[in-house]
Amino acid sequence: MAERPPSRPRVAWEQEYGCPRRASQEQDRVAEESSSASRPLEGFESQAWRRGARFSISSWSELSREDEEALDFIQAFVGGREQQEAQKLKFLASIGTLCGGSSAKTLSWGLEVFCCRHELAEHIEVLLEEEPLERLGTAVRQQAMLAITAMSAVEPVLEGKKSSLLHACFKSVFLLPPREDMETVDMSLYSKTLDAMDNMLEVLVLKSATSSLLELQKILQMLLPFTKTERAAVRERAVGRIGRLSKLLANYSSLEVWHPFGGVDESPACYGKIPVPMLGQLVGCLILCCAYEDAETKGGALDALHCLFRFVVQRKRRAMLQDDPEYVEPQKEREADNELCLSWTSNMSVIMRLFVKNLQPSERTDVIVTAIEGMRNCSTYNTEVASHMLTMFLLDAFSVLEDVPRIIRCLYRNVKYVRELSARVTLNKTLCQLACLEPSEVTMSLLYCSPLCNSTAVSMWKVLMDKPMLAPDMLRELLSLLEERPLRKQSSSDRDNNCILPLAATRALCEIIREPVCPEAVKAFFPQLFLALLLQMVFTAEFSHQEANIFLRECQRDESRPTSHVRCAVQAMKSLLRCAHYETIAVAVERKGGWDLFLHADTSQKGVVVLARAMRGAASHLRRWIFRQLARLLRREDQFHQLPVMAFFVELLECPDLADMDEEVLPLVQGYAQSESLEMRRLAFRGLVALLNRPKMKRRMQSLLPDSMEWLQDACREVRVGSLMLLRNILSYLEQKGSNPIVLQLAEKLLPRFDDEDSRVRELSMLLFKDLLEIVVGKNKRNLKQHAQRSLVPLFLHMSDKASQEALVSAAQFLKWEELKQLARRAETWKIGECVLLRDRSRAEQHLRQSLPYLENPDASLREAAVRFIGLIGQQVKKRRKEKVQELCTALQPLENDAEPLVRCLVSQTIMNLRVPRRTSRFHLGALCPWLPRAWARWHPPART
Repeated sequence: MAERPPSRPRVAWEQEYGCPRRASQEQDRVAEESSSASRPLEGFESQAWRRGARFSISSWSELSREDEEALDFIQAFVGGREQQEAQKLKFLASIGTLCGGSSAKTLSWGLEVFCCRHELAEHIEVLLEEEPLERLGTAVRQQAMLAITAMSAVEPVLEGKKSSLLHACFKSVFLLPPREDMETVDMSLYSKTLDAMDNMLEVLVLKSATSSLLELQKILQMLLPFTKTERAAVRERAVGRIGRLSKLLANYSSLEVWHPFGGVDESPACYGKIPVPMLGQLVGCLILCCAYEDAETKGGALDALHCLFRFVVQRKRRAMLQDDPEYVEPQKEREADNELCLSWTSNMSVIMRLFVKNLQPSERTDVIVTAIEGMRNCSTYNTEVASHMLTMFLLDAFSVLEDVPRIIRCLYRNVKYVRELSARVTLNKTLCQLACLEPSEVTMSLLYCSPLCNSTAVSMWKVLMDKPMLAPDMLRELLSLLEERPLRKQSSSDRDNNCILPLAATRALCEIIREPVCPEAVKAFFPQLFLALLLQMVFTAEFSHQEANIFLRECQRDESRPTSHVRCAVQAMKSLLRCAHYETIAVAVERKGGWDLFLHADTSQKGVVVLARAMRGAASHLRRWIFRQLARLLRREDQFHQLPVMAFFVELLECPDLADMDEEVLPLVQGYAQSESLEMRRLAFRGLVALLNRPKMKRRMQSLLPDSMEWLQDACREVRVGSLMLLRNILSYLEQKGSNPIVLQLAEKLLPRFDDEDSRVRELSMLLFKDLLEIVVGKNKRNLKQHAQRSLVPLFLHMSDKASQEALVSAAQFLKWEELKQLARRAETWKIGECVLLRDRSRAEQHLRQSLPYLENPDASLREAAVRFIGLIGQQVKKRRKEKVQELCTALQPLENDAEPLVRCLVSQTIMNLRVPRRTSRFHLGALCPWLPRAWARWHPPART
């Protein structure tokens, strides 16, 4: 059997912590143990209450007999099962004795352990909740609040439990029947209970371990909801408690606010500059409570407002003196405030003006928010008074500009619950007033409130856009957001997701355009809106599902809305075109499938081209404006804007009515032709080619000659084609072009382009080389001869191209090789190769080096021509250098497995011919010389006359 715990807690402390015993203490212990056996347990007392009754008190020997009895009873009550009213009262009184007595000051942390281990706060809360709400028949409520007051002296005991305890107190007392329904006995106890509650609240505020203001805020936050109930008795009791706390605040207005949580700096802060938490909301609620019909609530609210006014006036004076010690308040103003502090008024307009004058900006915002919430249909407050209060506190709207987002959020949350016409008119005026002062903040706040622009947001946008003075400002703010690229972020928080602003602005614009409230403003801003939506269509097409998760998740809830953010942008563009009476353009894009191209990132650029070509049919002034704005965006050099803007820009560049802007456009396009982006260079060269069609621009293009030669080596096919077209055009207008040294540099750059993979590049480079050969004169002609000789083999091997044939004819004419010229004109390929070799045998090695790379060319016709030409070269070198033959055979051997049968057959035959020894013959060409004239005369008789 377990050993029985000692019957007296003092013995328990001694056994638990081994406290030293004096002789007298030991004698007391023996006497207590001897008498414990004979002492009966009365009523509910049993052995259970003694379990776990151990805690430490450093000065346990100094406990009085009364404290020890309180300890015994608390333990007995906590361990008991059935609890009568008398036992409840004695339990609560014992807590007050233990925690509030004189001996409590000598107790150390052991009392805290005792209270927490026995869960005294929780037991008090249970007792309060068990009290019936239909009557006040016992003093349990009063004693419970007295016990809480006493427990507040033991600081950590109520930590984390005050809120639940206070809520139980408020509910237990406030929900009692009205005073007129109580009996006489109940009335006396009722007054004592309320006094106990007031005393408890004051002690909790003044003896707070952290900050009195923070504690006051917590209590007020719990009291204010009771002022909004429909039961007059509940409102009256809550307002009365607020009045007592307001009086406390006014009487202790010089109270120093210490840094909470034991900061390093323990110096007092300036009480005059620190806003009191809940003060604005408190003032707003009390003003609204003054409109209730019951006189008790109204009178209590007026008294509370009087106390708060005294506080704010004193706070304002202290703040002035701290900022300027020599400040002297105007006597008239001081006398008026002092008079009001002494004798209060019941005129609500005067009261509102007084608080507007003396409250701090954040507190005025709290009043405004309270007024808006008080205008809801479900509110018990008077809507007219709330509307009047909102109007009064917005007379000085500049003072609340920092809190515009908060006010807009409050409007958004409550406007749909306001049904009275006068109240809706006041809310609309408030919205417009804030938009006039801070259009940017109002715009962003609305977009954050409803990224999808639901019906509530649409109604608010409609109010703003219906005002001719406001509509342009709001459209400008939307434009500033639409011109920005959405940030690539994946946070779930709206404020962290800056990407939702452009997307939300697109949605809002789409809804605004649908509403026929601002057609004139939309038309006035059509070009800007058009470009902004164009960029959004391209940008949003690049967004993944995760990056626009907020939009997609909300869109799926409403099937009537576009199912993706890019579809929303496309829909907005269609609506914009219809609103500006450009339906024909929208239809033209639809027929070309342009709108569908915008829905995918890989085809959005094609959609831009389709839309740009359709816009060529728009009015000339509109095209010019858009063109200028595109040029402005390109000058910003924003990498996110460049591609779609340049694509649209190049398409409009072909419009003849924009020719007068070519001179300012040329440097811009020339700069982008050197961009690191391949796609951007391609678009820029399309623009340069378009400028070539302007007669007055051809001479201006000469400045591009050095850059154009460098662009010949660009990786983009369109860039190379564009540079060749530019060079041909520039060459035709080049001054002293025949003797210009740039011709030689150009010829050297053109030779590698003869073997370009693109047929158009090869053709243009050969034709340009032909032009060079025809115009060169003087010293340049002698220097160009070497380049002309180097061009013979590539041109000969490319004889299947017509441009190659023309260039070869010009090269032969330039070199004065008449036979080669005639053969090239007749395209006698085999004889051309023999002619090139026989004309200058010393260049056979060079011809061979030029021919070998063609064996790996992907074009089968070029491989075939190269094999034939190498065979001819081999026949020449075979006689003089037999070791070279083996090298040629080695170079040709890989082509024996060529995919083209004709090439394989030709290679095998060529290798075999090279390896067969050449037969020596006595016959030589000189022996035929005497016989040639006779043979010629025989086969060509003279014509008869």
